[in-house]
Amino acid sequence: MAAYVYPENLLQKLPAVWNASQGFGTPPPALPGPGELSALVDVAYHASFLTEEQRRLGFRLVYASSDELGEYVRNYGKFHHSLSVSPLSRPLPLTASELIKLAPATDYTRMLICVAPAQDRRKRRRLEIWGLLDAGGSWWSFTHGEGESGFPPPNFLTIAATEPGQLSVSRNGWPLLNLRHGVLSVPSRSSPIHRGPVSEFLEPARTAFYRELCSRLNAECYDPEGHDDDYPARFFNEYLERILFHIREKHHGGTLLVVPEDFASDDGRLVDLATVKYQLDYSRGWNAAIDYLEAHRRYYDIYFGPYSKDQVSKDAIDRLGTWESQMEDAREAVADSVRFVAALSAVDGALLMTNRLKLIGFGTEIIAASRIAEVDLSIVASGRRKAGQAIEAYGTRHRTAIRFCSRYEDAVAFIVSSDGGVKAVKRVGARVIMWPDINSGAFGL
Repeated sequence: MAAYVYPENLLQKLPAVWNASQGFGTPPPALPGPGELSALVDVAYHASFLTEEQRRLGFRLVYASSDELGEYVRNYGKFHHSLSVSPLSRPLPLTASELIKLAPATDYTRMLICVAPAQDRRKRRRLEIWGLLDAGGSWWSFTHGEGESGFPPPNFLTIAATEPGQLSVSRNGWPLLNLRHGVLSVPSRSSPIHRGPVSEFLEPARTAFYRELCSRLNAECYDPEGHDDDYPARFFNEYLERILFHIREKHHGGTLLVVPEDFASDDGRLVDLATVKYQLDYSRGWNAAIDYLEAHRRYYDIYFGPYSKDQVSKDAIDRLGTWESQMEDAREAVADSVRFVAALSAVDGALLMTNRLKLIGFGTEIIAASRIAEVDLSIVASGRRKAGQAIEAYGTRHRTAIRFCSRYEDAVAFIVSSDGGVKAVKRVGARVIMWPDINSGAFGL
């Protein structure tokens, strides 16, 4: 079992990861000096454990001067109207107590607390909180499947904390290094939902989803020009990720069991595996997603077709308006279905869903017995083994999900811890594999 790590371990690894992060369109800025970087991480880490009037708080710090962020706003504010920076009339020392007092006034999904070095009266450098940057909520919405596009946060060192003892280092809105539950990780750019054994399990449903959409469009493929023909598959994957994200946001944890499409809530294959307390048949997610993608395709066919020409017919304008309205309605229906499913996770027991996104039960008690003593951990989507871990090291929610998957290979379990971690479990042959942190999300949150 890996040793528990602390912020100093993050500080040791950060320079190499930071300097290697070249694939973001712009090179990384220089990191603060060792003393200032250590102080920045130390304050953020200790503040993450504090509460304000019993409220657990989250925050994001951005390391940049007023001149640097002022130039950033001047350059990009014309493209992103929510962007603004507001200096404090009197800077505050960067301490855990000052940070936790300020955090309730900031929504970490869109606001960043600005930090930079300054000199005190004795000409000693210290870190100060000098202002607030409103980066807007579009990037958060985009990276969590709630919007079609988003404007990223600035290309400066950003440190976020939303859980006790959890830190995420990012720039340009993309996480580079995460410290969570005493484990230090470089976030993978590939989730097991997108490739590997979990993805292979979902592939038949994704294929059926794509074919039903193309049939609705009376077309052989979604994008005949081939620019974005995999968009339906990404949307399907993101639907599952959004459910997990919304369960996470409720901070009570939950388990999502995904089984083959021909399963029913009273299926005989569940005997000795699970008992479904509340049975239902909810397919709104699948249908709403297809409605949205159809409207999306038809809207842009008109937009980039006759609507893009100098002479536009009234009929084209009318049809564009109709499909735009239908696209927005369907987008809202998708969001509503995600929230509906996630809300049911508040009931004790697991959610039971087929790989065609049909919810067939909730409040599911997993009763599967198994002699499995160890689960393989993998940090890559392919499932390559990193280390073995005794299942007794995990809580009841994790152990029962592991036992369910060990007994029934053609299933996947997603486990959301009450403290925010998201894991996937799948049996592959004789092995049971756990992916220990699959849903870091934007900003590593």
